[in-house]
Amino acid sequence: MTAAEPGREFAFRRNGPGTGSYTWRYALEPIPTGTRLTESFDAERPLGRAMTWMTMKWTGPPAALERSGP
Repeated sequence: MTAAEPGREFAFRRNGPGTGSYTWRYALEPIPTGTRLTESFDAERPLGRAMTWMTMKWTGPPAALERSGP
């Protein structure tokens, strides 16, 4: 864990051989209908080209991962 503020945000770093190094963040924001959850990340050491290609084959391009609304 790199950040932990109950009801507001949490973050963690993930890294390993062949997997790159990323810090993932989740911010929580109260809204009239509930809570807005915003996910973001920083790529300190991105995946290599081969792993990026394989990941895209499994998950699709990054734009396909964007979601909004309920």
